[in-house]
Amino acid sequence: MFHEPEKQRLYQYWNENEIDRLIDAVERSQNHQTMKINWASVQQLFPDRTLQQCKSFYCNQIKPYIFKSGQELNRANHKFALTCYYYYITEKMPGDYETLEQRVQRILADQCWADMVGSYNTQVSYLTPYQLECSIKLMRGTRYMLNFHLQNEKEITESLKRSGKTVRMGFEITKEKWAAFQKKFEANKLADILKKVEETLKEMNI
Repeated sequence: MFHEPEKQRLYQYWNENEIDRLIDAVERSQNHQTMKINWASVQQLFPDRTLQQCKSFYCNQIKPYIFKSGQELNRANHKFALTCYYYYITEKMPGDYETLEQRVQRILADQCWADMVGSYNTQVSYLTPYQLECSIKLMRGTRYMLNFHLQNEKEITESLKRSGKTVRMGFEITKEKWAAFQKKFEANKLADILKKVEETLKEMNI
């Protein structure tokens, strides 16, 4: 994740929405066999920016601050899973008798990141292209999940007043689903969840 000083510096050039869109565009335009990025395809989504501006900003300003080591990736990996665990995002399964560590690993597997868990070596100080690709997805997924409610609450509520459903980030939201989400959020305050996640990571020495 970006630390506050890096965020303030980055936002001088691109706003948060543009950065999210750029990361998403790079992810979609990357050949996952050669790991090469089609920068012309990326630039088409940013008509006010040149190809070189898109490439330079991503390679020099975003990429270095995603994750700098296997340890950081490992920690972020567990942070996402723990947040899912405490936020009750995953469906209830017959795993109620699992240990926390077992639940974390299952959530990671459920999210199709099992390969990523085994792909890094915590002794190295660099990331392979595959690890970088996964860390981008992880960073975006974590940020979207943690900020989803706060960023979308008013807009979604207003949209549902006009219609019985709306779509956000590719997900269809009905009045019933939103009511259930609201109830869940009230019962699990975000700040408390984040504090609990950090405490658990410390207990796990991660």
